Amino acid sequence: MGAPTMDDAACAARMRCLYETWRAERDGAFGGASALVVGTGANKEDDLRYLKAVALEVWLFSYELPDTLLMFTERGMHVVAGGKKAALMENAREVLKEECGLDLAVHVKPKGEDGAAQAAAVVEAIKSENLVVGMVMKEKNEGAMMQYVTKALGEAGMEIKDVTSGVSLAMAAKDEKELGFVNKAVTLTSKALGFAVKEMEATIEDEKKLTHAKLSEMTEDAIIDPSRLGLKFPPEDVDICYPPIFQSGGEYDLKYSAESANTKLHYASPPAVVHMSVGARYTQYCANVGRTYMVDPTPAQEATYAAILAAQEAGIAALVDGATCASVYEAVKSSLTSAEGVDGATLASKLNKNVGTAMGLEFRDMTFVLNGKCETKIKAGMLFNLAVGVQGLKEPSAKEGSKNETYAVMIADSVLVGAAGETPSVLTTNPKGVKEISYIMNDDDDDDDDDGATADENDDDERAREDAVGERPGDAREPR
Repeated sequence: MGAPTMDDAACAARMRCLYETWRAERDGAFGGASALVVGTGANKEDDLRYLKAVALEVWLFSYELPDTLLMFTERGMHVVAGGKKAALMENAREVLKEECGLDLAVHVKPKGEDGAAQAAAVVEAIKSENLVVGMVMKEKNEGAMMQYVTKALGEAGMEIKDVTSGVSLAMAAKDEKELGFVNKAVTLTSKALGFAVKEMEATIEDEKKLTHAKLSEMTEDAIIDPSRLGLKFPPEDVDICYPPIFQSGGEYDLKYSAESANTKLHYASPPAVVHMSVGARYTQYCANVGRTYMVDPTPAQEATYAAILAAQEAGIAALVDGATCASVYEAVKSSLTSAEGVDGATLASKLNKNVGTAMGLEFRDMTFVLNGKCETKIKAGMLFNLAVGVQGLKEPSAKEGSKNETYAVMIADSVLVGAAGETPSVLTTNPKGVKEISYIMNDDDDDDDDDGATADENDDDERAREDAVGERPGDAREPR
């Protein structure tokens, strides 16, 4: 394999965007900082943490740069890195100078050393110019070099500003190349959900037993081996955003940190509700989809679902250039409150505290959180996970203490903000209409309460079906 190369044109355009945003928001989102310092530690296998420093590295230079320190000033950059990473940055010298007017200083970190000696040169540059340093505060101690710089600046009595929001603003709008990656992430995500739906359908039709944990494992395996979904994506370019989440049987946690329990999929004693959330990445760009499926839903459940779907659609419509994040949340809440045929006030009171966040190289960019307090303005070209979740719902017809008594509804889509005056584009097109997510069994004589019990193993014939996407609920079309 040859030496890594970066996309010079993308690097130059995005570096200019970073500096333009920095100048415009110098006294705002960048807190008055005259230097930006970010860095990462050693790469950790199977680490699903999202770091803004990593996102910035990939955005600018096409690669994650573990164990690297970056400092940006008004006139140039300092980089501390070793081996191929230092060589990669050296290759950027010409484009940074000619296209951005920036001087580049590369401090090569010898193999086996922690980089403290080279990081000291960065600290001295900061001190000599009396720069006001900005960092992503939650990441100021990521890796040995960042720890060294943070400590040295503290000992020198130099103030550190939080530039988290500023960096987010710079990376917010997606360019054409990024949207290409996003669309592939959307395709992978949508097809993975279709795969999971097919497995659920087979389980119901054949009256099998399948645990939520096993379904999560199977879906994750399909994501990291896209050929199982009929996709010719290089496996090294794909990953999960989080372990796929599947829940049913009265136990629902709509956080993305939730785990799929080792209990069996509940469907045999309807009305049953199954929640699915799937997120996948392509070249580190994220996409997400969430659906709720119902087996023999009651009229009350159908009305509740319809109200929540309408609220999500109201949120999508509000996701426009120039709107505030808070206005999107209020659109969702207002739609729920005024919904006809249901207790809208109760639904609104059970709405999650936010209805999504911006997405991209990070799964959740909390600078753009869709809650009732965030006044950050939305920009054209941004990608959002618009996720409306309502939990703690009660089904009046269910027996007290049964698996059917309590349920939740989550509907989530990847949505692209259009240019001024344009409507948003919903990229994840998996069906979500009331009739499309409902399964009618009409089998009142079969009341098997064992389908929610803990399982040590699943049926021997469980397998990942190659025909991942059909025409039933969860079918994924190519994103628009």
